[in-house]
Amino acid sequence: MRRPWNLQLIRGAREHHREPTEWIKTIENQLIPSAPVYAFHPRLTTSRKAMRATALAGRRIDAVGADTPRFPLERAGAVRDRIRELMVEHRPDWLVSSAACGSDLLAQEIAAELRVQRRVVLPFHPEEFRRRSVVDRPGEWGPRFDRLIGELESHGNLVDLGLDPDAADVYTQANEAILEQAVALSGGAGGNVLVVVVWEGRSRGDDDYTAAFAQAARRRTMTVTYVLTT
Repeated sequence: MRRPWNLQLIRGAREHHREPTEWIKTIENQLIPSAPVYAFHPRLTTSRKAMRATALAGRRIDAVGADTPRFPLERAGAVRDRIRELMVEHRPDWLVSSAACGSDLLAQEIAAELRVQRRVVLPFHPEEFRRRSVVDRPGEWGPRFDRLIGELESHGNLVDLGLDPDAADVYTQANEAILEQAVALSGGAGGNVLVVVVWEGRSRGDDDYTAAFAQAARRRTMTVTYVLTT
């Protein structure tokens, strides 16, 4: 039976005059060494195991005039559809993420639609987080953030870590807290957590907290899957 390769990967293979299987391995090695082949799109996922929790992190929407496209605003709809497909497939009881514009807020809205229980981890006070990570990018993200925080705070599912916003490791600590919360909500078993990384597939360097999130999950031997933003 012919394997239903993702069309985006097939197009990439043809553009580079490569076979799809060889091209997927090439992309895989460029992202994170030894990442599972199925990780790059939900349709390539071979496991149908229902996960107790999903821990998610990813790119914010690009700033106006960004030199390198990482998550263009016009891709939000397509990325939203892919995240939704993944959550429908794995049927988590919980979603744990932060609440920045882009990946986080899209995933939290999808979880609400699917009646998945939600928890948000913020590194510092919501008002400061809103200013730094939500409303500084194009799109109407502010009201969506406000609505999410109001809903979760009233149910005890907003975690404010109370960290110093200017601390060098503030987002690293937030990443770890997201993973820890997901494990706790899965009965203490990391094997019951699906980690979703939403990005374009390229680390921007040592300060790339999305790449660091994926690496932290892999150190914990969690299942990691990817949704592409470009």
